[in-house]
Amino acid sequence: FQWLAKSWFYGEYHKFTGRIFRDPAPTYAASGSEQEALYSMKGKWVAESTVTDERTGAESVLFDVKAQPAADILIRPIEEQSELESRRVWNKVSEALASGNYDVASREKTAIEENQRALRRERAAANAEWKPALFTWIDDADDDEAVRRCYAYLYAAKESVGTGSWVFNESPHHVRKPASQPSGTQTPSDAFSTAQSSVV
Repeated sequence: FQWLAKSWFYGEYHKFTGRIFRDPAPTYAASGSEQEALYSMKGKWVAESTVTDERTGAESVLFDVKAQPAADILIRPIEEQSELESRRVWNKVSEALASGNYDVASREKTAIEENQRALRRERAAANAEWKPALFTWIDDADDDEAVRRCYAYLYAAKESVGTGSWVFNESPHHVRKPASQPSGTQTPSDAFSTAQSSVV
């Protein structure tokens, strides 16, 4: 899968291409000798994309963004939001910018930053470790062996971003298997889902 960047002089934005292979090899290698191309896809992720059956040449619409109804954005009133919600934290700054009062915006921004610095000083003084409220770091090494085999070919691409992922605490991928369940008994769909959460 490849995101296509627009060149300086020509081309279009938001384009991508991709191919799906059947590959019996245990680990992925570019241009593997036993790979069989099944489908190719191309288009714009903000418009229409198509998928082509490599074996028959038949092309069909993969997804048409413009044909889908836009979802309504539902936002709670500021006073009902958490004190850590970005819209609430930056509300005074946003209002000041919208009204063109840049002095007030600057003061409110400084107040937010100073508050964060004070919180960090308090944690340092108490030797307290900061922990996210909604996410937990899961190292790749802690994943089930069967799961790691499913996406071993992605490790090279992950070297630049680290060997692990921040996982939402309420995500089903974060729920560990019961201690009584033997290792390696995940279904293929479970393994794929866990691999997806680690990649994203």
